[in-house]
Amino acid sequence: MLRRYQSHLNRLFYHLAPDWQERADLAQEVWIRVYRNLHRLQEPTKFRGWLSRIATNLFYDELRKRKRVNPPLSLDAPRYIDDGEMSWELPDDAPSPSDDLATQEFYEHLRTAISQLPETFRTTIVLREIEGLPYEEIAEMTGVSLGTVKSRIARARLKLQSVLQKYLDEE
Repeated sequence: MLRRYQSHLNRLFYHLAPDWQERADLAQEVWIRVYRNLHRLQEPTKFRGWLSRIATNLFYDELRKRKRVNPPLSLDAPRYIDDGEMSWELPDDAPSPSDDLATQEFYEHLRTAISQLPETFRTTIVLREIEGLPYEEIAEMTGVSLGTVKSRIARARLKLQSVLQKYLDEE
């Protein structure tokens, strides 16, 4: 199984992060997770999609970790402002409290907007955008055609966009 899907995994990580040197480490961690969770795979025919989902989730976990680790800042090196003067104030890359509040408010509006969608739209948009499932799996899960799934997702996105645009215009 490892030999059969290793090239798929390598291609996936290459497309996600072509400049990362640690792709082999990520692939190894994926296989460890596969081994630990193989008993959870209910349909062996969907192994490739399941493997891809594990790899993608692991990649995004790693990406979040990297964002938290700031590059080291030398206190010995002088820092110059635009006009050439030296400054000892160090910028903070973290979002400000008002940015955090704005983000929190936006996600609250998004959750409210999603909850107000009709059930069929809400189900498909959550499965696609939050759960990250491919269109084919959503069609199979909901018992509708692939075209219907695509249509529902497109219409849900338009509805969310129109509702959230009103909120963004208020800002």
